Amino acid sequence: MSTRQRSIGSPKIRSAYAFLAAAEGEGRVFTRQGLSAASGWTEKTTKANLSKKLNQIVERTSGGYRCVGAVELGEEGFCRICSQNSAVAADPRRPTLSPKTEELVIKARESALAAVQHYNNPNAHFRSGSYLVLMVIGVTALFHAIFEREGADYIERRTDNSPKLTKEGEPYHWDALRSARAYAQLRVGRYEGQFLVAAEKNIEFILPIRNRVEHRHMPQLDLEIGGHCQSLLLNFERILSTEFGNYYALNPALNLALQFSTERRPETAQAVRRLQSAEHQALRDYVTQFHANLPDDIAGDKAFELRVWMVQKPANRERNADLSLEFVPRDQLSDERYAELQRAIIALKAVPDDLAKLCNLWESEVVTQVIAELGEHMPFGDRQRKLTNTMIREARDAHGITSPSKLYYRPGRADSRAMYSPAFVIWIVEEYGKDADFFFKARQAIRAATPK
Repeated sequence: MSTRQRSIGSPKIRSAYAFLAAAEGEGRVFTRQGLSAASGWTEKTTKANLSKKLNQIVERTSGGYRCVGAVELGEEGFCRICSQNSAVAADPRRPTLSPKTEELVIKARESALAAVQHYNNPNAHFRSGSYLVLMVIGVTALFHAIFEREGADYIERRTDNSPKLTKEGEPYHWDALRSARAYAQLRVGRYEGQFLVAAEKNIEFILPIRNRVEHRHMPQLDLEIGGHCQSLLLNFERILSTEFGNYYALNPALNLALQFSTERRPETAQAVRRLQSAEHQALRDYVTQFHANLPDDIAGDKAFELRVWMVQKPANRERNADLSLEFVPRDQLSDERYAELQRAIIALKAVPDDLAKLCNLWESEVVTQVIAELGEHMPFGDRQRKLTNTMIREARDAHGITSPSKLYYRPGRADSRAMYSPAFVIWIVEEYGKDADFFFKARQAIRAATPK
């Protein structure tokens, strides 16, 4: 917490918050005398605060008082409730920020909301392009707000350390990517897993596409980059709420977008494709190559690209309590449930003509899904061996599965990283069901075909 944030409350107010938060957490009833002693307030001040300032989070009960809501409000919000400034006390959940920082946070939030509003407009044609322009403005402003609050220098400088200036004499500030990298260094260890790395790669992927929007023609790419657009929004929301609390969060303002149909009429799509074929292919090649050069753990991270299934939920007896739409992260699904959903999706999903789009699993994801079906260790001659990426490749090559195909696709060039379709996982499971020595025989076949 910054010095500016901590200056709003006195030590007595903070002591009162600690006492009330502990009482709430323990479900303990407290007395006025107990609060007075813990906070250092006089009896008169304690009585006045309980009846006026704290009546929204404290209620009378048998034997004294009970606190409900102090923990959710947080220490800063509690200090604002107790403030002598009526404007501050009237909006206790609003973070205390400098005017410049607050201006940047509001700019970031409103840019993101405008981006989502346009993207979800059923009449919008230039959907992804406008969304990316507005979201990059929002993401950049969010990082600048953090740097401004922390007192960090985010001005672009020359080699002699002098600031780079615009034609109008204003200093250039860091762009979204430079800001994301500086933020990752500033918050090392704050987020679990690879979030900061994947979020940075998401911005690195998006910026060249956004530049095309601003300076050149950009073809329709809603389907190809939709997952990246969603990740950009989720990353923005996570950083915003982590740094500035739930007061500025986008969640309360966002709803599920309803659309009239799932795709354009065929003749419309064909006309657009003919008009934009060269630009579309160039940008598609960029998307494919960027993916191919990423490590599996980053390419599969939802902070880089959100990839989800949409499965119809069956009706049940608890209709009133059941959500009509529910997002369940992969790590909350059992292997059995994940495999069940995988089978259901394959049974329902129409096969697209685009093999690059059909083959959307990295090798490590294939290994994970095969393990979910068959277990981690496989019979291998007279031993058991843990399933590896190499064993998957040996099975592929021994059975003559080549790229491009509906099972396997190697984008761009011969040495780029391989992608597989869900049907490839099913094929492996079926072949293993026919012969438990499937992987061992595949290796023998590869070795026999290798020149001595």
